[in-house]
Amino acid sequence: MNDDERTPLGDTAPPAEPFAWMTNKKPVGPYRMTLTTPLSEALLGAFLIGSTVLFAVVLLGDPSVPSILVAVLLIAIFGGLGAVLIVMAIARGRWVRAYERFHGHRPF
Repeated sequence: MNDDERTPLGDTAPPAEPFAWMTNKKPVGPYRMTLTTPLSEALLGAFLIGSTVLFAVVLLGDPSVPSILVAVLLIAIFGGLGAVLIVMAIARGRWVRAYERFHGHRPF
């Protein structure tokens, strides 16, 4: 371990923030939505997955080809986005806990 990696207390620095672009820019305007905390990311991901399942079940109830294609697209796009948001929330949640242990306060 180099001296550059050590803090004045002798501990190593916490890991770098994953997905730092999520907190770099603060949106402005009446329709802003911030996903700075892992909880907000996880909730949005769960909402996307839940609504995808609901709409896919409704659309798959109709045996026509166009409704099946729309259901598959919904599952692929919005279900995938929801899963990515949940994975990001897990990674950022681990980082928040490490940051809090190291600095003694939450980063947000």
